[in-house]
Amino acid sequence: MRQRAIIAALLAITVGVVLGATVFRTDIAQATGLAPGPKVVVTNTPAQAVPVREQGTASVNVTNTSVPVHEQGVASVQPAGTPFTVHFSNLTTFTVPAGKLYVISNVSGYANVSGYMVLEVQGGGYSANHFLPTTDASNEFVNRWVMNHEVTIFAGPGAVLEASAGTDAQITANGYALDVG
Repeated sequence: MRQRAIIAALLAITVGVVLGATVFRTDIAQATGLAPGPKVVVTNTPAQAVPVREQGTASVNVTNTSVPVHEQGVASVQPAGTPFTVHFSNLTTFTVPAGKLYVISNVSGYANVSGYMVLEVQGGGYSANHFLPTTDASNEFVNRWVMNHEVTIFAGPGAVLEASAGTDAQITANGYALDVG
């Protein structure tokens, strides 16, 4: 019962965000006074560069010498969950295990038909067909349509995932699994 409430809450939040970002975007912007104003472009030449200074340095004692140190690179933040990958052939199914909520973040694949591929989620508190447009990757030897989409699709415990797209389809869903219970 608790997991249904969590899934229902996540679904309601997702619907609200989608509607707020699309259908009611202008109304919300006007109501908050944040309606789009004139565009401003700032261009700096090398002679008029914006001054920048290093921040977040630390002193490290190395053989009695103080050396400034800073972090370099890009931090990679992973969601708190277990990564998963599910591979589908056309019309094969996968059932989300009990006690798990699958959050699908990427769907990719190929097929021999144009238009779109479908990832269907039925049950587990969420039911929908996700239509994923394809791009023509055909050549003189093979008729092939491909797709690769960043998505956010929720599939609760017991949900059945089914992929469909032509007779020669291979679809892969990636994301992370959260414990629910």
